[in-house]
Amino acid sequence: QTHGAPGRRPLTAKHNRPNYIMKRNLTALAVGFGASSADARNHIRSHHEAAHELAEGDGIAEGSFQRTRRAQTPQAQHHLCIYSEFAKGAKCEQLWRDQGHAALMRISQSADDDAHQAPPTIDTWGLWPDLNDDIIDAGMSNVLGGSDVRRNFIRDVWTIDVYPYIHCREMNPAQNTKLAKAIEVESQRFAGWTPWNNCASFVEAVFEDVMATAVIPPKPWWHVGVETPCELGGHIRRLNGGRDLPADGVPAVLD
Repeated sequence: QTHGAPGRRPLTAKHNRPNYIMKRNLTALAVGFGASSADARNHIRSHHEAAHELAEGDGIAEGSFQRTRRAQTPQAQHHLCIYSEFAKGAKCEQLWRDQGHAALMRISQSADDDAHQAPPTIDTWGLWPDLNDDIIDAGMSNVLGGSDVRRNFIRDVWTIDVYPYIHCREMNPAQNTKLAKAIEVESQRFAGWTPWNNCASFVEAVFEDVMATAVIPPKPWWHVGVETPCELGGHIRRLNGGRDLPADGVPAVLD
């Protein structure tokens, strides 16, 4: 029990409540304007009940306040896909098994509701030698300098008929930002195509930098050989649980 000052009645929990003090003051005010105490109390009770119903209609519990949660800004969706032309078959059973090509693709879908139905933005990257006939025909040969990493080259566009082995993962905003840096770093490291720095090793290095997942497991130091599209395709199937495509399918925009 809480005691007041000497000569005053002890204060009870009821007297400590702000609502009681407000009601008492309003009663006195109403009586001062000529209303009886009973009428004033009824008027105040009706006012209090109406306020309570209004609060319940707004989803606010009596005696408490609920803060409106700030709506979260929707994030754009980004997927990173790595894919290869071969993974098994006669071309992968040859001595060097260096047939085919591998590439990388980012699929970006805007979070804007108005643009959600719009086609996504797709970017591709692949490592091609300057002396490749298609690179020469496209005027993309840079024998005099520059990286052999080509962006949005027509031969890197994914279709299931050309690149049947594909693995995709959704990127968070940090990983999507990291992709640009990884492309820059690996484009310098793989500036010139060689049998040891080829399309498969380039896309595997970028994917590992961004997603922290090694598509091709590390090899012992004494291992002699090169990474190839056939080898990469086999490990893509391993990541897919033995399937050519991801278990949950490719991103819907590619269907």
